[in-house]
Amino acid sequence: MRRRRYLRPAGTQRFPNHQQPDPNAFFIGVWAYTLAKFTAQDESVFCLDPGNDADPLLPIFIKIDEESLISDYLSGVQANYQETIRHNACPFEQLARELNVKADLRFVFPAAAAAVPNLGHANLAAVISSTENRFTLSLHYRGDLYQAETIQRLADLFNTTVRGFLSETRLLELTLISETDRLTCAAFNRTEIPYDTSLTIVDMLRHQMHKTPDQTALVYQDVQLTYQELDDVTDRLARHIKSFGIGREDIVPILLPKCEFMTIASIAVLKAGAAYQPLDPTYPMDRLAFMITDTGAGLMIADEAMLALVPEYTGQVILTKNISTLADSDTLLEDPRPEDLFIMLYTSGSTGVPKGVMLEHRNVVCFCQWYHRYYDLADRTYRSGLWRHIIP
Repeated sequence: MRRRRYLRPAGTQRFPNHQQPDPNAFFIGVWAYTLAKFTAQDESVFCLDPGNDADPLLPIFIKIDEESLISDYLSGVQANYQETIRHNACPFEQLARELNVKADLRFVFPAAAAAVPNLGHANLAAVISSTENRFTLSLHYRGDLYQAETIQRLADLFNTTVRGFLSETRLLELTLISETDRLTCAAFNRTEIPYDTSLTIVDMLRHQMHKTPDQTALVYQDVQLTYQELDDVTDRLARHIKSFGIGREDIVPILLPKCEFMTIASIAVLKAGAAYQPLDPTYPMDRLAFMITDTGAGLMIADEAMLALVPEYTGQVILTKNISTLADSDTLLEDPRPEDLFIMLYTSGSTGVPKGVMLEHRNVVCFCQWYHRYYDLADRTYRSGLWRHIIP
């Protein structure tokens, strides 16, 4: 057996005078609770090892009720322990056969501080030794079965449980993570980062166009558009969309195969102040019909060949083949606000009717800010490479 020791003070120099729990019951109860929580159980079974060759091993079963007072739980453990040692004349081999228990998980207390007990074939053993009024936990384990990190977490949980038993009233009030882990979790969840919450995706795109007008913004096969060219074509299309009476909180379905117009049409709809609804041509026709009807769409941007997929749609249509030749107009565009709808998506509907999922501009702007920061992207790369992750 390979053993490594992790010594940890049990977290107390003395037990509170008003409680004075029996040390045997206290540490057996702590060990049982620790094992149960570490393995996500509500009970523990292990062997009590007297740490000498005179007394036999004794299996003990402890059930845990989170609603219990800690004092009641320890009283139950004490009674269980006393009843168990009444049967110490029974050889463990007989108990093992009759109860189908093993001696691979042991608890040794009290143990001499300097001596290493004979743990036989135990896979894991907790040994409690004491000097004066100070208690120390040693965990002995098989290195071929357990990693050092696992044993370290078990030791930390034991110490945390000891402190909880001495400070709390009920089992359900116990904190199961160490102070170090609690601080780590708090730091991990401290994600507040200041950023401009007044921005929309349209604002961000216009900002990038003014900053790098000649940089490539869109690439699809042999088609390439700069930020200036993308801004021009989407402005023209946005004004055309606006001429249909489309505006804030309207939803415009986009039914296209993969092509450069997926990005152009989406941006144009946003510039018109509306939200877009991506339609996958591989969806069943009844699903496409449901999505369009559910949004009450009165205008669609589509590839002419795709219209056969939505024969029940009777609203107006902008065909992609006409986008490149659209004439500009003097229609005024009203940019969206952060709280305006950005996109309308739908769940799969595997558990019933598909449900709409609405994202606002501020949701996507927040994602962009995180994306930029998390991947530590240069500003140019951020603006030009991010849109493909936003457009489904």
